[in-house]
Amino acid sequence: MKKIHYILIASIISFSSCAHYYYVPNTPNIPQFKEKNDMRISAAYSAGEIFEGAEIQFAYAVSPHIGIMANGLFGGNSEEDVYNDRQSGKGSYGEVGAGYYLPFTPKKLFQFEAYGGVGTGVSNHEYGNFGTSSVGATKFFIQPSIGYSSKKGRFEFAIGSRFTHINLNVKSQSGIQHDENVLDYSSGLQYVQDHPNSWLWEPSFRVSVGSKQVKFFFSYAQSFNLTNSQLAQELSIASMGIRLTLNTRKE
Repeated sequence: MKKIHYILIASIISFSSCAHYYYVPNTPNIPQFKEKNDMRISAAYSAGEIFEGAEIQFAYAVSPHIGIMANGLFGGNSEEDVYNDRQSGKGSYGEVGAGYYLPFTPKKLFQFEAYGGVGTGVSNHEYGNFGTSSVGATKFFIQPSIGYSSKKGRFEFAIGSRFTHINLNVKSQSGIQHDENVLDYSSGLQYVQDHPNSWLWEPSFRVSVGSKQVKFFFSYAQSFNLTNSQLAQELSIASMGIRLTLNTRKE
């Protein structure tokens, strides 16, 4: 079978050998706020089985218990298959959210947070000589989490449990024929058209180490499709990067 190495961008689409991945989770943003005016800014490299790209994340505590966030994902991949045809995908995804945070224990070593938000993105595909397509996505999520921060702020650990609804939309397709050479293309896109809505559970964890202001982190998330188990998707995403912690209050 023709080897395909395609990538989902913006949490929407990717392809792998003999398969098409139409969804991959982005890295959950877990700010671990302790007080008003806390700010978190992160930049990371992220990868799944097929996907690789870059992510940026921002979060800000606008009040003693309310936080906001904005997250972005972009990247791409391309290669020539065994027929010297170009297989590629590129795109971008962005989301915004808001929620509640509550530091607890006397020294605020533990933090509970719950955020909700919405995101959207688009990915464009090239299938060599067999055509092109464009797939859009709209995403809604609810994300409770709990975190721990050491007394001196040099170590952080958090676990999250995100519940996601994703709507995939084949915006356009051109040149894709229903024959054995392109069966994977046509059947994958047809499945998205027949099953555009999915509910997913996406547990995650993150470990951060460094100074109080600057930390390096590693994050890992899995994605379980609860309603469309046959949807070809990335089952996990890992990321590593740097995170800045600031507080904008005036002294």
